[in-house]
Amino acid sequence: MGNVAATAACLLGKWNIPTHFTGVIGNDAYGEMVRDTFKEYRVDTKFLETNFEKGTSLNYYILNAKSGAVTRILYNDPENQLTRFKYDFTPEFAILDGTDFAGAHALLNNNANCKTIFYARTGTKDTIAVSKRCTWVVCTQTFAEMMAKMESDGSAASYVDLYQKIVDSAGNSNYIVILNNHKILYSVDGKVKMLPEMKINIADYSSFDSIFVGALSFALMNEVALDDAI
Repeated sequence: MGNVAATAACLLGKWNIPTHFTGVIGNDAYGEMVRDTFKEYRVDTKFLETNFEKGTSLNYYILNAKSGAVTRILYNDPENQLTRFKYDFTPEFAILDGTDFAGAHALLNNNANCKTIFYARTGTKDTIAVSKRCTWVVCTQTFAEMMAKMESDGSAASYVDLYQKIVDSAGNSNYIVILNNHKILYSVDGKVKMLPEMKINIADYSSFDSIFVGALSFALMNEVALDDAI
């Protein structure tokens, strides 16, 4: 349930990290299910808002049970956004997933010392702008190619070229690209690296990005080196 930040929040709660979630649900059965799930994983929902005029936004995932491949139908209601941007604590680490840009910019503006991970699915003007303000960016190959204004042909040389164009545009190398083949493209000390896909039996790809972001966040919170964290 939820987008990347919601799923990652449950994972962090499961691993005993004190976690708050801020977002918007409707006054309906789906909203109650969201609250109950967060409660199960000990995620604080004090700043979870209820919109009494709109229903809870739903995403649909179609799973190919033989291959583990998933088709996602994602919907974010632009009218179902946060209205409150103040917290009664100072966040040390935040995960942003692009579902509420006003909330993301408010957090970045009000908490200069907060380390942030931003998950970027597609390279729109808004996602690219937020990505340039965050400590780390975990992004899809689609986002990377849209930001770099080029398509990769799948060769190692094209991946390096793709990453270099991102750095040239963003001014830093804290982008971590989840490639279509599930290899991970990133950089340490100016050197572009690629982590091969782990060989496991895939049952369901649908939460791959969410679990990666949550696990990476946990590692970085514990000051694990980026190579080992990825």
